[in-house]
Amino acid sequence: PKWGGSIIQFLAASTYSLILNSIVVLFILYYMLYNYKGFERGFKEILPFREENKQILASETKEIIRANAIGIPLLGIIQGVFALIGYLMFGIDRAVLLAILTAFSTILPVIGTMAVWVPLGIGFFIGGEYLTGFIFLMYGTFVIGGVDNVARFMLQKQLADIHPLITIFGVILGLQMFGFWGVIFGPLLLSYLVLFFNMYRHDYIPGSKAKPRVTTNLKTRGLPKYPLNNKKK
Repeated sequence: PKWGGSIIQFLAASTYSLILNSIVVLFILYYMLYNYKGFERGFKEILPFREENKQILASETKEIIRANAIGIPLLGIIQGVFALIGYLMFGIDRAVLLAILTAFSTILPVIGTMAVWVPLGIGFFIGGEYLTGFIFLMYGTFVIGGVDNVARFMLQKQLADIHPLITIFGVILGLQMFGFWGVIFGPLLLSYLVLFFNMYRHDYIPGSKAKPRVTTNLKTRGLPKYPLNNKKK
């Protein structure tokens, strides 16, 4: 009963936070899109950067948001599909529901999908099906968990090659600060921090080899290219 009360309280608070934040975000988004040119022009004017760095900041913001807004849900869907295949193969009840929960659990830092398939594997051991439980846990480790590493690597290369630690710690901080929306805003803010450090190192530290960006997927982007010796005196 104590755990149940805590879980219900947590779900109620999370739901309220999600609904409230969604309303606020949509309200702000409406006015941002209503006069987006004036908003963008005014925002660029107050940024204390050179014009080249302003362009880089705009491009990096677009790439980071695209990588998180597309990459995270797509990664969840991919892992959910592989999890569904495994659940059906091992005859687990309510496989579709558990696969959906597995897809959503991909946003959990560190634990990830293990929050779903590890208890299921333990359930086989409790029921006396030791061999099935062992094989299922191996499937979860190497297939459900392994596809996370492969798919994440491929998506990062295609969308924006952001360091995995930025995503992981960004999600941890973002969930604490913004709730559900922190999945996107957390990595964005942490990426900004790294980007500003790189800009400072590039412009003001003589001999620094840092590039004024945080993503490295530059094949299809026309970002300004800075020579390493282009430092402010």
